Amino acid sequence: MSSRDSSHDAARNAARDAASGIQRQAADPMRSVVLSASAGSGKTKVLVDRFLRLCIEDTPARSHPRAILAVTFTKKAAVEIQERLLKAARGLALDAPDVVEARLAELFGRAPRDAELRYAADLYERILEDTAGLNVGTIHSFCQSVLGRFAAEAGLDPRFAVLEDTADLVEEALDQ
Repeated sequence: MSSRDSSHDAARNAARDAASGIQRQAADPMRSVVLSASAGSGKTKVLVDRFLRLCIEDTPARSHPRAILAVTFTKKAAVEIQERLLKAARGLALDAPDVVEARLAELFGRAPRDAELRYAADLYERILEDTAGLNVGTIHSFCQSVLGRFAAEAGLDPRFAVLEDTADLVEEALDQ
């Protein structure tokens, strides 16, 4: 390996470590953050890490994963986030204790506490026990939910329906 290759590898490792540190900070549930980055940059990982920390660290949401609202723009992204959350929680429940401890140390940037190890171990079960599951959806589904709860206050018919297809909207307008 040439010195040029090793310096290139060192620079790449330094950049990766810096990105990991920034992602760890963004996943801190005690910080307010906005994630805006290009595709494939790790946004979903940060959201999953943030969710895990909210459910494992000493936060009000720790006992109630359903109390956490995760909102994204597309249905595909919402499904991906939910799948990754379930996979991560399942791993924390089923992986060997040393693997879980290493994963949590990486997640927190410190050694996990005993209580955090216990909450991590039963997170998957807590999610599955809640019949409503995880609260992950699109901005559109969130707005529809709010309007459904407060239809009268918004001046809407409580039986309103969202048109999924613009062709339906055009047809309805032409019928009137």
